[in-house]
Amino acid sequence: MSKSENRRQIVIGGQHVSMGALLDLQRDAARYRWLRDKADSMACMACMAAPMVASLAADGKMVALIDGEDLDAAVDIAMARRVTGKAKT
Repeated sequence: MSKSENRRQIVIGGQHVSMGALLDLQRDAARYRWLRDKADSMACMACMAAPMVASLAADGKMVALIDGEDLDAAVDIAMARRVTGKAKT
């Protein structure tokens, strides 16, 4: 990332964001969409080569695969916990 990308600023939702930060956010969003779309395309349990996100019980056993809007909600909750410092134990 060049110095000029970090100096250039744009306004999103009333906040000034550097172009470098915006590009980082776009890359993160692309990674998440890739993971979510791979999980959404899971057709069966036999397709174990595809990336998956699972809901786990306290003992670590898989409860269910998470995809689509449920996956979006789970990521939102995890991100909010990380920001507020309320990590799940």
